Amino acid sequence: MKNITKIIGSVILIFGLLFSACSDMLDTDSDRFLLTDDNKLDSPNDSIYSVLGILEKLQYLGDRHVILGELRGELMDVTDNADENLRAIRNFTATADNPYASKRDYYALINNCNYYINYVDTSIVSGGIKVLLKEYAAIKAIRAWSYMQLVLNFGEATYIEKPIFSNEDLEKTYPVLNIDEMCNALIKDLLPYEDVDMLNYGEISGRETNYCFFPIPFLLGDLYMWQGNYALAAEKYYKLIEKNGYYISSSRYTNQWLSSDFSAVSNRWSDMFPAYSGEIITTIPYVLSANNNFETFSLTAPSASVAENYQYKLAPSQAAMDMWANEPYYYYNKTSNVSADGFGDLRGKSLFGSASGSGGSYAIQTISDADSVPFITKYTFSSDLPSAWIYRVGLLYLRYAEAVNQAGYPSLAFAVLKYGTHPLTLSDPTKVKLEEITPRPAFATFSFLSTMFENSSSIGGIHARGCGNVEADTVTYIFPKDEYMLATKQDSIDFVDAKICLELGLETAFEGNRFHDLMRFSLRKDDPVAYMQEWIGKKDPAVAATLNSKEKWFLPSK
Repeated sequence: MKNITKIIGSVILIFGLLFSACSDMLDTDSDRFLLTDDNKLDSPNDSIYSVLGILEKLQYLGDRHVILGELRGELMDVTDNADENLRAIRNFTATADNPYASKRDYYALINNCNYYINYVDTSIVSGGIKVLLKEYAAIKAIRAWSYMQLVLNFGEATYIEKPIFSNEDLEKTYPVLNIDEMCNALIKDLLPYEDVDMLNYGEISGRETNYCFFPIPFLLGDLYMWQGNYALAAEKYYKLIEKNGYYISSSRYTNQWLSSDFSAVSNRWSDMFPAYSGEIITTIPYVLSANNNFETFSLTAPSASVAENYQYKLAPSQAAMDMWANEPYYYYNKTSNVSADGFGDLRGKSLFGSASGSGGSYAIQTISDADSVPFITKYTFSSDLPSAWIYRVGLLYLRYAEAVNQAGYPSLAFAVLKYGTHPLTLSDPTKVKLEEITPRPAFATFSFLSTMFENSSSIGGIHARGCGNVEADTVTYIFPKDEYMLATKQDSIDFVDAKICLELGLETAFEGNRFHDLMRFSLRKDDPVAYMQEWIGKKDPAVAATLNSKEKWFLPSK
C-alpha cells in the first residue's frame, strides 16, 4: 500500500491537457485536490474536453508500449548509442528507478479515467439517445487497456475504481490483483458495454478521432485469451471482425514479387501505416513538432547531420532480420503454370535503401562503401503524423487464429494464415477439416464475406502478405494431414501454435506486442520458463539464461 500511495500521491489528479481549449476545464478552488461538487460532467461539451484530456494522458504511454513490449522480446535490440536505461530494459536488469519502469503515468491516466467514469452523467438523453454513453464506454476501455499494461509489465497492479481526491483516499486499502484476477475484474467491468458503438468525434487537428479509441470486443478477446478461455476469446474477436467487415485482402497490403526471376516487386504492405488506413483499428497519435513527446520516433529513426554519425538507439535485432530472411517465399503464376521459390519474407527488409524505408519493417541505410546500418521503419512511414500502433486488422486476425486453434480448431486457424476465411474456403475439406466446422461454430461463419465478395479469390491468408502465393504451396507451408498426419490433435494444435507465434513476429514486429505475446504463448507450455528462454535466446543466450523463473519476466516495483 505504501508503494501505491507514493505513486498516486505524486500524480494526484493532474489533469494537464494538451489542448489549449480545455486548459481550465477542471479548475477548482483547491490548489491540489479536485472538489467533486463543482466538477460534475453533465454536458456533451464538458465531456468532449475531458475525453481529449484523457487522450493526451494516453500519449505518455505510447513509448512504454513499444519499448517494454519489444525491447524485452527477441526482435528489437539496442545500438551502440543506447543509454543505460534502455540497455537495462533489454537485459532484464532494470531497477525501480528506471524511467521506463515507472508506474506514475499509468496511474495518472487511470485516475483521470476514474474521475470521468464516476462523475459523467450517462443519463442525459437527446433525441432518444444517451449521448454520453459512448464516452463512458470509451473511457472504461482506455482504463482497462492501461490496467492490462500495468499487470502484464509488473505482474500485479493495485486496482482502484474511484478517483483519488485526498490523503484520506490514499490511505484506504485497495486490492492488488495478479493477471488472472485483473482479467476477471476487467471482464466484469466491460461486458455490459461491448455493444456500445465506438466513439468518434470526427477530425480534430488533422486526426481522425475514431482511431483513438479501443474496441471493447478486442479487449474482451484479449482478456479471455489471458485466462485461457479460448472459445469466448474467439467469439469476441469474431464479433468485432463481423461487425466492422474486417478482412485480409489477397492483394491489398501485400509485398509480392511480380515475376519468377524476382526482378520486379510490388510494395503495398506498408501502405497500412501512413496516417490512417482500413487496416488501423486503434492508435495513439502524435503531432510531429519540436515538443513531440513520442520518443520512439527519434529512437528508431536514423537522423544526423553527417551520414557517419547516426544517433538512433533502437534497431532490429539480428534474430529479427534472420527471421524474415529465413522464411521461404513462394511464387506461382496460374496463367503460365510457373512456380518458383524465392527466399525471404518481404515484410522484413525493405528493397529500397532510402531513409524512408518504404516497403518493409526495416531498411538498410548505406553509410559508406564498407559500412551500413539497419533501422526500423514502421515509425517513419508516417513521419508527419507519427503513431504508436495498438490494434490493427492483421493483429486481430492473428489473435483470432490463436484463440480458435487453442479452442480445438487447428485447421481453421491454419486457414487464417494460408488461405483466408471466405466461406467457400472454409467449406473446402482440402483446406479445413469438416469435423472442425460441422456444425460450424458461430465464430467461424464469415457469411459477411460472401456478401462482400462472390468468390474467395479476393480474400487471402495473412502469411501471403509477405511470402507470396502460399495458398498454392503444396510442399512447404502446409498443415500436417494425410501422409503428414501428426499423432494427436494436440500435436496439430501445437504445430499451428508455433506457426502463429512466428507469424505474429513476421507481421507485427516492433509494434509493442512481442514480449507479452511470448509470455502468453509460454504460459501454455509444460515448461514456460524454457519456452521463453528459447525465444529470447535467439537474440542473446546470456540474457535468456538469466530468465530462470517467471518472476524474472516482470519489471521491479517501488
